[in-house]
Amino acid sequence: MNKAKKLQQRAEKRAWKKAQKKAKQLEKKMLRQENKKNKMKYEEVDTGIPPSAPSPPITMDPEMIQEEAMVINEAEKIMEEEEEIEEEMNEIQEEYVDIDMDDVAALEDDLIFEEMETFVGAAVKPIPFATLQDGVRFEVLETFPHDPTSFTQGLSYNNGILYESTGLNGKSKVRRLDATTLDVIQSIDIPRQYFGEGIAYHNGNLVQITWKKRRGFVYDANDLSLLLDFPFETEKMEGWGITHDAFNNRFVVSDGSQYLHFWDDQTLEEVGERVKVWRLDGSPAKDMNELEFWRGKVLANVWYEDTILVINAVTGFVESEYDFSSLWPKHERKKEGADVLNGISISQDEDVLFVTGKFWKYMFKVRLI
Repeated sequence: MNKAKKLQQRAEKRAWKKAQKKAKQLEKKMLRQENKKNKMKYEEVDTGIPPSAPSPPITMDPEMIQEEAMVINEAEKIMEEEEEIEEEMNEIQEEYVDIDMDDVAALEDDLIFEEMETFVGAAVKPIPFATLQDGVRFEVLETFPHDPTSFTQGLSYNNGILYESTGLNGKSKVRRLDATTLDVIQSIDIPRQYFGEGIAYHNGNLVQITWKKRRGFVYDANDLSLLLDFPFETEKMEGWGITHDAFNNRFVVSDGSQYLHFWDDQTLEEVGERVKVWRLDGSPAKDMNELEFWRGKVLANVWYEDTILVINAVTGFVESEYDFSSLWPKHERKKEGADVLNGISISQDEDVLFVTGKFWKYMFKVRLI
């Protein structure tokens, strides 16, 4: 059922309720008028003449006569209005003969949700449905050279700059890249005891998590200066991927388990319940790695799979699974010492994503189809 039909039904339901309410109000008004009329009945004058004798003329106050006329006139108007209301109610009832009011209530809930999506997500575009059996469901738009020494753990984009977090103890870095050329603008090393993982941009800052030290860092996105570090906990007591959910003012975090975790984007403290994620075949979605928030959904790489999952973070259900095994096939990249697909980010084009992998000498711009 389209939205126009839903809106029509909602309007009809409200009109019906309004008509019923008005009819009840008029019914009460008529009752009050009838009581008033009864009180104004003529009274016989006690003359002492037997009942069988002709009654003397009844004298009435002129003001009472005028009031009686006004009451009668008002009553006639009420009766006309009641007839109109009854006709309106009959018409509405005929239209609603085959409509279940529970269904109408459900439709109203759907409309509220649609209006909320439009407000929050600015008419969010749906992500095309795909399964691993569908073959290639992406289009490569551009290929860039990429540092093959980068063990890429996370990507994040804002205003022409692509941010990259790399891993391995003693080799972990945070970088600012020109999103047009992918030239490195700035690169900093993080302390060698930390194994860098995912990174996410939010409100002028970058939030980076580390693997096993349960420590995160916040940097100024403009110059990569360290602003603070913070402790965190997850299901596995590890950090893997992180992205910012602008719809709900929170970060979404993975740790290699089946769970997504949610952190307040101001306090970096965990909020709400952790959500279990389930793949299309009903199996637990384990080993979720790099994350990216796009079109209201969470995109996730999977460790040791050239796969991108599209996750509904509210229900925990994977809604699509994209096979990227043909992007840079394993048998080709193995010769270069390259590892698994890992790294997803939005770009300056709302329909285009950056993707790469660990030790990959390429980074790609792709469109899902």
